[in-house]
Amino acid sequence: MPPISFLDQLAPGAFDYGRIVLVEFRSHSLWYESALTITGQALKAGIRSDFHTFQHPPDDARRALRGQGIDVETAESEGKLRIIDSYSVQTGLRPPVRHEPYGFAAQSLKMSDWIRASPQVLNEPKERRLVHIDENNSVLLNHNSEAEVLEFFRTRAYEGARRNEILFIHSFLSNQHSRRFYAAFESLADVIVDFESREEEGRLTQRVRARQIRGKAADTRWRPIEVTGEGEVVFGRGTVDDRSGTPSSAPPERRLAAIMFTDMVGYTRLAQESENAAVELLAEHNALLRPVFRKYHGLEVKTMGDAFLVEFPSALAATECARGIQRALEQRNATHVGGPIRVRIGIHVGDVIHRAGDVYGDAVNIASRIEPLAPPGGICVTQQVYDQVWNKLDCSFRELGAQDLKGLRLPLAIYRIDAQ
Repeated sequence: MPPISFLDQLAPGAFDYGRIVLVEFRSHSLWYESALTITGQALKAGIRSDFHTFQHPPDDARRALRGQGIDVETAESEGKLRIIDSYSVQTGLRPPVRHEPYGFAAQSLKMSDWIRASPQVLNEPKERRLVHIDENNSVLLNHNSEAEVLEFFRTRAYEGARRNEILFIHSFLSNQHSRRFYAAFESLADVIVDFESREEEGRLTQRVRARQIRGKAADTRWRPIEVTGEGEVVFGRGTVDDRSGTPSSAPPERRLAAIMFTDMVGYTRLAQESENAAVELLAEHNALLRPVFRKYHGLEVKTMGDAFLVEFPSALAATECARGIQRALEQRNATHVGGPIRVRIGIHVGDVIHRAGDVYGDAVNIASRIEPLAPPGGICVTQQVYDQVWNKLDCSFRELGAQDLKGLRLPLAIYRIDAQ
């Protein structure tokens, strides 16, 4: 099989046609982004690829692949890419697009239906030598018992993947199911990969490891990973210390930067009222903001649920980006019949420390502290930002005075600007 960069760097020689890969991932890890990265890299290497959505809208995957430079429409029309939709059948918001011989996966999530229909896949001669990724099979446990899910994978999915030489990558949330359930899948897999995020001293570290490779020794050390501005997941330098969650090599890099924190207003309440509606709105929110970040040379450091942490080369670029975001959301809300999307934004400029794909320092802490001071649809900046942009932008500033912020010894002067 042609090399797929992410997999080849994780465990050289471990991934090939006909192998079964089990991914166990934590909810705030970079597994979803990594799955799309693997799909994009496989397509660029000339490998036919299936991306099977359970938790995210199919169009979210398409947008992410376009961000990696994939001509999604051409790839789908030529049969090089199939986005198999098991998401829409759960929401009922729109009819799913059927991709034969996987049409059954778009109509039902019951394993009994899948078992009856699976001979179509097993006996289809074209279903050979491709990469198939399931982005969250834990969703199946909402509709089936653990025994039913295990039986389908053991007798149908794994058998078909090995017979048809498919690199089959499937995934379950960590610590959500019984220990017996995980042990059964682990005993059948050729490769076991873990994704997780760990918060230590207020910072989030994203990491991955190959825990087990059947038939060969595995380097089981954690590796730091990060997301680029194009949405691809790449490896940081060195490994990660298991006890602290921090990189064991790669000295930190310090530099001056503008830091933006964004937060979506009302998302937590919406998620409690309707999880499906909240997920849809969050996907639209992410799709609207990310192109604006790139337009103003913003580096997306990480997402935290409905929030973004973004780094910019200057206070002016960050402030222009913030205004661009609010304009885009205002236009969207004016023409959209559904719920509005509103965000608060905070910006500070100062010294930051780069380490293992994350950013730390007072600039990060201050930006996160002033963001809640902004009204829905508003922007707050510190004195340091104001001093650099007040005479370069056609907008009004309102001085909020010195504000006491958590974790700071002295009050900080804050300004509020509008989005026009």
